[in-house]
Parts: sequence; structure tokens; C-alpha cells
Amino acid sequence: MPAVSVRTHARAVARDTAHPILQKPQPSNAPANTAFAVEGWRVDPRSRSLSRGQASCRLSPRALTLLTTLADRPGEAIDREALMDAIWPNTIVTDESLTQAVKELRRGFGSEGRRIVETIPRFGYRLNGQVLRDGMPASHRGSVFDIDAYHLCLDGHAALSRGGREAVSRFQSLTGQAVRRAPDFAFARATHAIATGCGWLYQRNTAVDADAAVIEAEVALKLRPDLALAHTAKAFALGAVGRQDEAVKALEAALHHDRNDADALFVAARLLFVLGRYRAAATLAERAAALNPTEFWPLHFGVRAAAVFDPARSRRNAVACLKRVEAQLGIEPDHPRARNLLGPLLATLGRDEEAVDAIAGQPDTETTLQVYDAIALAMVGETGRCVRALQGLADRGWRHGEWLAAEPAFASISESGSYRRALSDINHA
Repeated sequence: MPAVSVRTHARAVARDTAHPILQKPQPSNAPANTAFAVEGWRVDPRSRSLSRGQASCRLSPRALTLLTTLADRPGEAIDREALMDAIWPNTIVTDESLTQAVKELRRGFGSEGRRIVETIPRFGYRLNGQVLRDGMPASHRGSVFDIDAYHLCLDGHAALSRGGREAVSRFQSLTGQAVRRAPDFAFARATHAIATGCGWLYQRNTAVDADAAVIEAEVALKLRPDLALAHTAKAFALGAVGRQDEAVKALEAALHHDRNDADALFVAARLLFVLGRYRAAATLAERAAALNPTEFWPLHFGVRAAAVFDPARSRRNAVACLKRVEAQLGIEPDHPRARNLLGPLLATLGRDEEAVDAIAGQPDTETTLQVYDAIALAMVGETGRCVRALQGLADRGWRHGEWLAAEPAFASISESGSYRRALSDINHA
């Protein structure tokens, strides 16, 4: 039988005055009954529930107290004695009692349990992952601006816009740093929500869940209900989890606050494209591009959407977009996203051989940008290569099957068995 933990006065004094890692857990500023999230799992102390998507369980009081204690200091190791003091104050219990509480909590987190609740050998436990709290002090809302967090977000967005193999990971990493630096900065929260949604949609990353993006966006909205980007982030996150009607409402709120927000217009264009509302998607994409005359990514959605109902308009957009792409390549010849957009733009303009050459000249085909290669290959009749490109996306965890289903270039191969299998793999990634 495990030895009984004896809490002597000397042991308590030594622990409480030692290195911060050994200090007693301190309660957070959030109210005790306020819901919070851990790695996309929602924790509701009032109902003692732990849930994410369809998975849910009810925690015992001891497991809930263990979780809230660890969540007050995410990423820090807390020793076993301090945890037992928090869970069973003024009570002598065995080490086995804490071990059983840890086992229960890990079961609640499912297959991620051991990663999220990490054992620190011969010491204690640590909670790994981001903790998002809904309860922000009202005095903080809208009052925070952190220039270092702001530039981290801008750098992250620039990495995503540039594209490449590490683009999504870098976007997530930089915006995550921004949130850790300034947790009450709504702009950082909103940008990180979009980064988290991108991680879910476009790369295999078991540490990311789409629900986490929704929660992060909701925190941004609590901080700044008037911030258009926060509503945009919520729309993007809701779209990622298939809650399209709610996403449209969130976009309407974003544009109500700022009708000239290029990010909101672009996300709206993407969402409406997925919903098959091509005319509205084309118009909003063109407007987003007009607000940012050097950006070419939004205008490409104007090319794709207009192709469904007005090929001449699609070609006009393609000419304008190609000029912007070529200008970018004149500055940076290896710009990943600009190079990948060449294929579908040239194919739209009937320059099929140049489109094929552009695809062949890609320096790195194993990125999320391969979707543009697949579009161009479908347009020039290279069905086999198109399907192989789509299968490559599926193998890398690309989940945005709704985009592919809405893409007009794939209409000609929609009955192909290999295409259907690739799309199925993407939808179940």
C-alpha cells in the first residue's frame, strides 16, 4: 500500500518559500464557476462536465478540482503535495488517491489524456496546452493594446499569405505567442482563432481541434464586441466545424461593424463560395481585392466564383490577378502562393501549356497550396495528376472538402471513382 502523505509544518514552509515551480497553486482571477477550455475541451465547473464535439463526460469533484488547479498554471509542473492540498485540504490522503484522480481526468480527455495531463517523474503533474477562459474582467475589455503581440500577429498573417510547407504552423505559433504575451488583447485572440481554424482545416495536427477556434473567437468577442475581426474569426471557426448558417450571421455582424474590412470580406467570399452562392462570393472577393491593391489571394476567389456564371468576368479577374502575381514574383521569385496561383490563372486564360509548365516548376509540391495545382490540372484535362494531387492533400490532413465540392473546375471529374475516393479521404481526415 502506498505510504500516507504526512504534511508537516516544515515541509509546508519549505514548499511555499522555494522556487516558484514549488509554490502552492494560486487561484485564477476568473470566477470559480466560469467555464473555460483546455485544448478545445470545454470545462463547465457548474455541471462538472468536460466536452468537445460529441465527446463528453462528467467529472468527479476531485477530478474537477485537479483540473482547475492545473489549469490555473498551464505548462508549469505542480508537485503532488501541493495538488493534494488543493483537492483534499486539511485531510490526510494517500498518494494513490491523487493517482486515481489523474487517471479519471486522463480518461475524460480520451486518447489525448496522457499528453494533456503529463507526469513529471518523482515530482508531480503538468497540464500541457492552451487554457482559454471566458470570464475576462470587464475593466480589461477593449482597453488592451500590445504592440509586440500585434506585430507577432501581423508576422503570422504574412507567413500564411506567403504560403509554403510551414505556413500554417508558423501562423499558429506566432499568434499563439501573441496570445500568451497579451491574453486580453482582442486582436490577438481573433487572429489566433483564425490560425487555429486553419490548423484544423489544412494540416494534420492532433493537438488542434476546430472547437478551440470557436472558443478563442468567443473570448475575443467578450473582450471587444465591436471588433469586426473578432466576428470574422468566429465566422471562420464556425465554417470550419460546418455551422454555416451561424457563420453567415457572424459575417453579417462583422460587416455591420466595418463594411470595408478586407479580412471580413475575404472570409465572407470564401464561405459563400463553399455555400454555392457564387455571385455574392465573386462580388465580395473583388471588393476585398480593391481594398488591398497589392493582394492577389482574394481576387483569385473572384476568378473561381465568377467562372460559374460569367466566364468573361472570371477572365477579367484572372488578368488583374495575374498582374498582381507577376508583380510579387518580380520581387520574390520563389513566393510559394504566387507560384501556385500561376497554374489556375493561366488555365483560366486558356494558356494550358504555360499552366502545366508552371505546375512542373513548383519547388515544393507537398504543401496545402497543392490544391491550386489540382484545380489547374483539372482545368487542362490532366485528371490522373489532379486526383493524385488531391490524394496528397488528404494524406497531409487537408480537411476542407466543402471547398473542393464547390470548386467548378472539378465538375468535369466529379463522377470519377478516384476523385470521389480522394474527396472522401479529405472529408474523413
